[in-house]
Order: sequence, then C-alpha cells, then structure tokens
Amino acid sequence: VSFVTATISAMTILLTGDSRASRFVNHTWQWLGASAPYNINANIATGSTNNISRIEVLHSPTPESPGSALAGSINMVPRNAFERSRPVFNGSVYMLMRDNARHFHKTPGPLKDKTRKVHPGFDFSYIVPVNQRFGFTLSGGNSTQYTPLDFMQNTWRGVGSATSTPTATGPGNFPDTTPDRPYLSEYQIRDSAKLSRRSSAGATLDYKLTRNDRISFSFQYAFSDKPWVYRVLIFQVNRVLPGDFTPTSTHGAPGAGEIRLSNQARQKAGTTYMPTLVWRHDGPIWKAEAGTGYSHSTNIYSDNDKGYFSDSLARRTGVTVSFDDIFYLRPRTITVTDATGAPVDPYNINNYVLATSNGNMRNTTDVQRSAYANLRRDFDVGGVPVTLKGGLDVRNSMRDLRGSTPAFSFLGADGRATTTPFDPLGSDDGAAVVLDEVYSQRVAPFGFPKIQWVNNVEYWDLYKAHPEYFNLNQNSQYRSEVSESKRAEEIISSAYIRGDVAFFERRLRLVGGLRAEQTNLQAEGRLTDATRNFQRDASGKVILGANDRPLSILPASDALGVSKLTFIDRGAHAEKEYLRLFPSVNASYNVRENLIARAAF
Repeated sequence: VSFVTATISAMTILLTGDSRASRFVNHTWQWLGASAPYNINANIATGSTNNISRIEVLHSPTPESPGSALAGSINMVPRNAFERSRPVFNGSVYMLMRDNARHFHKTPGPLKDKTRKVHPGFDFSYIVPVNQRFGFTLSGGNSTQYTPLDFMQNTWRGVGSATSTPTATGPGNFPDTTPDRPYLSEYQIRDSAKLSRRSSAGATLDYKLTRNDRISFSFQYAFSDKPWVYRVLIFQVNRVLPGDFTPTSTHGAPGAGEIRLSNQARQKAGTTYMPTLVWRHDGPIWKAEAGTGYSHSTNIYSDNDKGYFSDSLARRTGVTVSFDDIFYLRPRTITVTDATGAPVDPYNINNYVLATSNGNMRNTTDVQRSAYANLRRDFDVGGVPVTLKGGLDVRNSMRDLRGSTPAFSFLGADGRATTTPFDPLGSDDGAAVVLDEVYSQRVAPFGFPKIQWVNNVEYWDLYKAHPEYFNLNQNSQYRSEVSESKRAEEIISSAYIRGDVAFFERRLRLVGGLRAEQTNLQAEGRLTDATRNFQRDASGKVILGANDRPLSILPASDALGVSKLTFIDRGAHAEKEYLRLFPSVNASYNVRENLIARAAF
C-alpha cells in the first residue's frame, strides 16, 4: 500500500450506515482513493499510509463518538517516537507501470507532449527515540502513476435505451422492437489516459514533561495532481427505418447520422496540511487528554486557467452511419458515407468542423478546527472495576466553493457556424487547424486504427489568437459563476459523560453514557429575485405599466444585465441551530477466546 491514498494524521472515519466495521476495514485502502460512500469527519488527503501506527475499530457508538457515527468508527492512530526503544528506519523504492504501457521511452499522452509511462516512487518512515524524554518521527513518499483509460460503449435500442413513440406520421427515429431483437444505435470508442502524482511528508515531536505527562506535536502535508484527457469518437445513427436493423446489423437512414470527436481535458490538484498538538496525562489515579488541531485542504479543477479547453466538440452531420457484423464488444464493420454515397473517413480530422468548447473550473477550500479535553478515573467497587470519564469537544468546519463554466461556440473568420466542412454556403470551420499531431500517432484500442484527434491546447491557443472566431455566452458564464459560489460553516459543541463496568473476570463489559451536541450552521449561496428588475418609485412601490404589469429596469433582451440585477452572488443566507442528545449502551461478552457477543443501543 505504499502508494495507496490515505490520511496521514490522526483521523476518524465515521460509519453512518453499515455497522459491519470489520468488513469495511478490509476495503479501507482502496476506498480512500475513490469517491466516499460514507461521511468522513476529516479531510481525506492523498499521501502515504506509512505514518499510521494502528487502526482501532469501534463497532458501535460510545459517548465519545460524534453523533454522526451511527454505526461506529475506525480510528487511524499515527506513530509516536516512544513506540520503539531504538531508532528504526523503514523505506522502499519501486517502479510503477501498467501492463499495457511498459515502455521506458516517451510515448504520446496523456496531454499535449510525449511523456514516460514508467515512473519510480519511494516512501519511508523514521522513528527516533532520542532519549527517555524526547523523540521524533519522520515520514514521506512520492509516486507518479500513468493510467490508460480505454473505454467503449454500445447503445442498444429496445433494452438499455428506449425506442421512439410512434406517431400518426410514422414510427419515429427509432422503431419499436422486442427485447430479443435489440439494435445498435450508437457506438463510442474512447482512447484516454491520466497521470496521478502524489507527494506526502509528515513529522511528529514527542516530549515527556514528567513521568506521566507527554506532549506531542504533529504536522502532516500531502499534495496530489491528476491531469487527464478523455478522447472519444462517437458514431450516431440518429434514425433507423423499419426493417433496417437486426441484432447484428444496423443501417442508418440516409443523411441522418453524425460522427463526433469529443474531448474532455482537466487537471485535479489538491493540497492538505494539518498541524495538531496533544497533551496526555497517564497517572496512577487520573488520566487526562487535551488537544487541538487545524486542517486546510484545497481541491482545484483547472482547464482554461492552465491553457486548454475543458471540453471540445468537432462534428460532421448529414452522413449515413451503418453497423455490421456486431458482436458483444463492438461492430466489426462501421461504414460512414455522405449524401452522394461516397465514403467518409471518420478517423480523418479533415472531415470534421469545430463546433463548441467550454471551461469547467472548480475551486473548493475546506478548513477544519477542533479542540477537545477529557478526564478519566478508574475505581474498584467491591472488586468490580468501574471507570468514569467526561469530556468536551468543539469542532468547526468550513467549506467554500467557487467555479466557472464559460461556453464558447466556434464561428470562424466568416462569423457563421457550420456542421460539415462541405457546407453548400462554404465553411472555414475545419477542425484540422487544431490537430493533435502527437496523440494522433497512437493506435487506438479495441482494434481501431490511428485516429486524428482535436488538441484542446491548440484549440485554446486559437481562441487566444483569434477571439473573434468564437462566441462566448457571457450571460451563461456569469450565471455559472454565481451558481457555483457557495459557502457553509458548521460548529458542533459537545459534552459527554461515560461509565464502564466489567463483570465475571472482565468477560462481560458494559459501556454507557450520554452525549449532548449543539450544532450551529451558517450558509450562503445564490439569490434569485426577479423583483430586483422592477422599477420603483421614491417610496419603494413597484411601478406598473398600462397592462398593470411591473415595468422592467432592463429589457429581457439584455440577458446579462438582467442576470446581474436578479441573480446575486451569495445573496441568500441561512442559519440553523439545534441541540441533540445521544444516549448509548454497549455490551460485549467473551463467550470463548475466539468468540465475542455484542449488543448495543
């Protein structure tokens, strides 16, 4: 797991729906790098797992658990310098490669230039108990992994996708069929790849103030960077005449089809840093702990700001698309012809025109602050061990999101958009001007030949050199920026008391108590208020026109002006607070050495 993603400081994963914590642990490593199906009460950073000392599993909530931990929690506990009696260094170096990309020389992809697909990596941990009172730990790692993202998709009518509803004028574009006779209406082939670069570093300082008191300072840092490009060739039949299809062939209606070159390029980068400070007292009578922590994390999706379009589309309409010799994977034969019946090469970029492009930038910042303190004492009541514990906990979380999705239409020098390079009125929108000369040298997967692709970097350079060739929908861009602008902050203040008791030589353990949580929330987002475009008199009353309808300040034709008046960035505000009580009782009984019975409420 040297390059698997995980949080590299003290962290709690809260299980909100599945109480099978043991099964969850087995999948923790692969899950941490993917989208989260469970709520997480900490920032997940891409880094190394080599700073984790152990994993603690709580099968059900106790009074120390946050109220959101309905099914228990998994605690990842970081290393400390006093785990060892002498310095220990562990390290590893390795090479990362995919079985279908084992070339040590540079090859095309994933972005504009050729890159290497085999990369070295390393990670290490160093535990140093300097003396009986002071020690420190260091850890770090770095890795780069290339991942091909080959993909293909069949769209079947009559099973996965619906057929058309018949009308009085005909059966529609996609005639009805039975489930045992589906027919293929669209096929996509994607030749894509990404790079995943990760770096992490961590350090802890441990100092024993007294025999029973220890203070620990920890700082963790992680960075990840993942650029990727999806390049997709799409064959669309669009219309099929009755009788022109079988499960192994589809012959499209003449001139109704379309072929597309669709690209998506983005870069996802994130940085997380977390300092924490903890004091622990482990006395013979009293045990206490107090700590504070801060976490700052960013998640940034970039494209236009990095010098390329996020999405681009090149089209060729008015063609006839047919599929023959279809098997489970793809049609073995794909035929594309023009209106005259002449063949059209779908792998040649000269047969396409530039259509649309856009950006899709997102910037998210998460800040978390926490402070806690607890006090515990053990008793012996008539030979029965009893423990009482109480504590306070304050957690503050803030998330700030901003984004923008500018949309562009390509018009060319003549200011007129076309859908085919052979438009009867002429076309200067040919896609060959932004040919990706490097990536087009690759042989496509799934038995396809070389495909000439659009280069989103060259496409952006064309926009910068000739912005007059493009139409930017400024109203759409403004509304996307306002829609993506959100901020929320939450403060949870908690207090709890817990009691533990054990019977039958500690075979039966009972844990119970009460937790109280006060939650305060503040949030802000977009405000939509059409009345802000109404004319008003000096007293603020809306002025009505001859038809008794409000008079507008700006006409509807000024879409951007109206949006700026009525669609307000973070103009909507919300607050909420509530108090919740969480009583809990847990029981566990050691039936045998290898069998534990548990019950909890």
